[in-house]
Amino acid sequence: MKNKLVLLVLFLIPLIAKAQQTVTLDECYALANINYPLAKQNSLLTQKTTYEIEGLNKGKLPKIDLNSQATYQSDVIGLPTGLPGVSPLNKDQYRTSLELNQLLYNGGAIDASTKLKEAQTKTQQQQLVVNLYQLKSRINQYYFSILLLQEKKALLVSKDELLQSKVQEVKSGVKFGAILPASELILEAEILKINQQLTEIKFEKIKMLQNLSELTFTKIDSETVLVQPSFPSDSTESVRPEIAFFDLQNKQIDFSKNTISKSNFPKINAFGQAG
Repeated sequence: MKNKLVLLVLFLIPLIAKAQQTVTLDECYALANINYPLAKQNSLLTQKTTYEIEGLNKGKLPKIDLNSQATYQSDVIGLPTGLPGVSPLNKDQYRTSLELNQLLYNGGAIDASTKLKEAQTKTQQQQLVVNLYQLKSRINQYYFSILLLQEKKALLVSKDELLQSKVQEVKSGVKFGAILPASELILEAEILKINQQLTEIKFEKIKMLQNLSELTFTKIDSETVLVQPSFPSDSTESVRPEIAFFDLQNKQIDFSKNTISKSNFPKINAFGQAG
């Protein structure tokens, strides 16, 4: 008997946990930020910019080229008669040279290009923040719509319970002739209307939960309870990300102008060759 009781408890634990599953608005934000494809581009943009800046900085390093050349001629110019101490030209020739090129001055074009790349990356990353903010607004729309449906359902259930109790009272009154039978029919029609509204709320909530599940990339079913969020009374509205995005765009334009002006500066290189 004791073993059967333990097995029954173990069987009921998952069902209770599933029935009491809850989700908060912050958890929906976190799930969207982690799983949304655009959110994963942030690290890729940073890595891409790092490689591009490394490539630009390599322009400051000296460039060394090693060249080798070998030729063979079927015929060479020679004197018709041999002279003492003069050997004929070789038909095969070999040449090896080492070239060194070092940038000394380019007007700061490399540094300007580096700052422009960094500004472009920050602008692109802020664009992702704007997109995620818009996604957050959509999550708010579905989340609070579901909360509103939950409140409507609770009010209708309470109203239905009240009407059910009144129906019993009216039936007793009709039985003893104190109340007209039409009163019972009116209550029954009102209860039928409430049941119809509850059915509409059920399907509307299922649709909203599906939309919220798609945005958060997780399964949120009708058994999940959405927690009412609390907002501190002293909280201030945060700055919208679009404003920061426009500021970064303006900075990027300034860096672009600076890069163009630096590209018109003269370039000085030191060159050496040995062979």
